Parts: sequence; structure tokens; C-alpha cells
Amino acid sequence: MDEGFAFQSVDSASFLRVGGLTCKVTGAFLPVSFQAFLWKDGFQDIGARPLLDDFDGKRSELFLDLTSLGDTRSTRCACVPEATVEDLEGEKLYQAFGNALPLRYRVIFHGVAVKYRGAGYVFTASSGTGKSTHAFLWQRYLGRAAHILSGDKPVISGGGECGSSVTVWGSPWGGKERIFENGSAPLRGVCLIERGRTCAIERVEAAEFLETMLRQTFMPSEDPAATRTLEVVDAVLANVPLWRLTCDISEDAVLTSFEALTGLDYDACRVGE
Repeated sequence: MDEGFAFQSVDSASFLRVGGLTCKVTGAFLPVSFQAFLWKDGFQDIGARPLLDDFDGKRSELFLDLTSLGDTRSTRCACVPEATVEDLEGEKLYQAFGNALPLRYRVIFHGVAVKYRGAGYVFTASSGTGKSTHAFLWQRYLGRAAHILSGDKPVISGGGECGSSVTVWGSPWGGKERIFENGSAPLRGVCLIERGRTCAIERVEAAEFLETMLRQTFMPSEDPAATRTLEVVDAVLANVPLWRLTCDISEDAVLTSFEALTGLDYDACRVGE
């Protein structure tokens, strides 16, 4: 068996839970990051599991057949020579899920999702700005109550069949730190991080935040997925508090964002280093 993969046969079906959906995936090798999202349900080898009855007539399923995209084990990537087979398979799955999830009113969003006391918060920023660092600072000063659902690309659901209820989900795309958790939380805030010498935070109106949401959301090129992606974005803008945080990497940055996003007293929640 190739190191780093959960299954060998592209002909077998793998069952995953992503974004609250049961996903049947064929035609792909699963990188190790997907193991946390395998739908075991009492079975050790889901790759050989037959199609279940509860896929019929229910609204909690998604089917992705990646066979036509080929076997990346034999792919030579001249432009990215350092790319591993796992990198290539992960990107193939990312593109497939990014185009399919919006059909069920879920999108992949570029950010770090943190869950604290049952509520979800997403920090977003341009790559290299420090969103992961800020999430790590939450963990450092708030302890185990703060845990990361996704270190780079969580799934957000809302609009359509989800209505006004907006939820953030962990995903297998955990960034270079490979941090992910198969969990979810009601989304209670989206915060754009910008670098600054002092720490300050302000609420942002939906119209002003729209460009950020569109820039950080995976956008399919075809309908109806593209239209439904916009519906999810609209649901976030209409139902979730939006923030802009200017900060450094000090504890004051945590205090500033934490009290604004959660409405809780930081000193009462701080657990030390």
C-alpha cells in the first residue's frame, strides 16, 4: 500500500462525512487527512461497503465520481516538481468537493475555523497575514475550550435548504499545519484580520464585507453551483456578525477579538499559557 493513502483502488467507493453530508466518492485515492472524515459507523473498511439504503430518498447525500479526472499516482507535474502524490490527490478532491458542495448549499471558505464553547468563529485573511497564528493564540490563552475545526478551508453551510441557520464545519483541508477536526458549530462571527501595530476591532456592514466573502469563497464556474454559492454567501452576510480586526501577535490581540466576537469577559475565560 502506498504510504499516505487510506485506499488503493480507484474503483472502490469511499464514504465520507463532509459538511454534514454523507459523500460517496469513487475514482480517487484518499490522502491520510481524509481518514478523520471516513464514515465508519461500525465498519472498518468503508471502501468496500455497499451502497446503503439510507442514501435513497434522503437529502443528506452527495455523490462524486472522480474517475474521469484520472489517477494522479502516474501524473508528472513539471510546474510543481515538489508536489507529492498526496498533494495532487488532495487538490483533485478539493476541486471536486468545491464544485459539488454548493449544490447542497455548502461552500469551501479560505479561513481558520475555531470552535469555542459550542460556537464557531472564522478568521480570514490573505495568505501569510497571520490568521493561523491568531487562532493558535486563542488556544494558547483560552486552553482546550478553543479548538480548531479547520486550519485553512472550513466548509460553511447556509441558505437554500439550510435556511438562515449558518454552520461552520471542519474539513480535510487543514493547511500546511494539517489541522482539522470532524466537527461543526453554529457560525457566530467572521473576522477579517489585518496586520497592525496596535489592536482594534470594528463591526463591518454586509455590503462592505461582500468583496472579502467572494474573494475567500471557492467559486464554481457553472450553474447551478455558482448561483447557490452566492446564496450561501448571502446567508452569511445576512445572519452572521462581520468584523475587521487590526492586530499584532500579542495577547492583547486575543483579548480584543475574543471579547468582541464572543461577548464574554476575557479575564474570566483566560486559562494561562
